[in-house]
Amino acid sequence: RSRWGWLSVDPEVLKPHFTEHLIADWGGAWEFSFWLEGRLLGFGIVDETTSAANSRYFVYEPDLGKQRGLGIYSLMREIEWCQKRKKDHHYLGMYVAASPSMSYKVDFRPFELRLSGGDWLPVASRKGLSGQLANEPGCPKNEF
Repeated sequence: RSRWGWLSVDPEVLKPHFTEHLIADWGGAWEFSFWLEGRLLGFGIVDETTSAANSRYFVYEPDLGKQRGLGIYSLMREIEWCQKRKKDHHYLGMYVAASPSMSYKVDFRPFELRLSGGDWLPVASRKGLSGQLANEPGCPKNEF
């Protein structure tokens, strides 16, 4: 167990993940920020490659962001940005089935999940998704 109460694993276990996903050079990175009357509501980081973009991270002011649906708004602005830049794909970033705050990602189409073996799973709807992911590590059943 970690010495930090909020982290359930030893930080050393996470080093390869951080190195691969946060430190690696994936191309250019862009910041999307959203303001209201001079106050920062939220911001996101989007990686850009020649043919695609990846929504890396998004955070918002808890007292102002959730009721405004800023995560979805940011994603829609990112999609618009990708269309203007003629990107073939926009990756919605990490999806954690057990996280209610990430559930909105499943509602965008087309939607595919990258499985642990590297294959991509097309998702038509939330219905039946838990059954399709029953053997995936880290995807508890009935979390959709």
